Amino acid sequence: MLLLAGLHAFFLAVLATNLVTLRRSRRDCVATDALPRLSVLIPARNEEHNLQRLLPTLAAQDYPEVEVIVYDDGSEDGTWDVIESASDERIRGVRGDGPPPGWVGKVHALYQAAQQAEGEVYLFLDADAALRDAGALRRLVGRLLAVERRAGEAGGVVSGLPRLRGGGLLLTSLVPFAVLTAFPVALIPRTRSATLASLNGQCWLVRADAYHRHEPHAHRPAEVLEDV
Repeated sequence: MLLLAGLHAFFLAVLATNLVTLRRSRRDCVATDALPRLSVLIPARNEEHNLQRLLPTLAAQDYPEVEVIVYDDGSEDGTWDVIESASDERIRGVRGDGPPPGWVGKVHALYQAAQQAEGEVYLFLDADAALRDAGALRRLVGRLLAVERRAGEAGGVVSGLPRLRGGGLLLTSLVPFAVLTAFPVALIPRTRSATLASLNGQCWLVRADAYHRHEPHAHRPAEVLEDV
């Protein structure tokens, strides 16, 4: 019982500390018009309905220089038609026919999309996401710039936790639950410990030169959890 009580106390302490840290970090955003060119990279296989929701929210963004690359990984529904019908010229599709042996589909799709990208910063974004307002991309990149400013160097990484909705909420909520109760967020940038290193694969940003220097998707082509 004492051990169980101790574990609960630990998780509650981590949760409370993380909530305070994350609330403060919401104000940690560099506001500037000198934003780097951004590439939004989206893996898609049979995502017709999700892209109908996501792509208009990307087209509505007020980010000055952005391209959206959707990698259609051998879809069997109307995914490609949705991509082609996008009215915004910043949105373009790349067609594939599935991953080669030894690759997981999403990892391969993101890697291929990154090879087509021309931005200085990459945003890897799941097809079932959506941006709630026109300033979302500005804020995400502003957070990345703030992280780099604190570190005193470029090459930082920022990850986001979307607000979850839908029938799979109970299952998918395990991700933010694990982050909020098991990862002491405040220690991650201070210790730079590999044991604390993880991203949320639904939404993360990285400098293009840092990505291509490490090629994480090519380095771990068969990882289902490509963000850990």
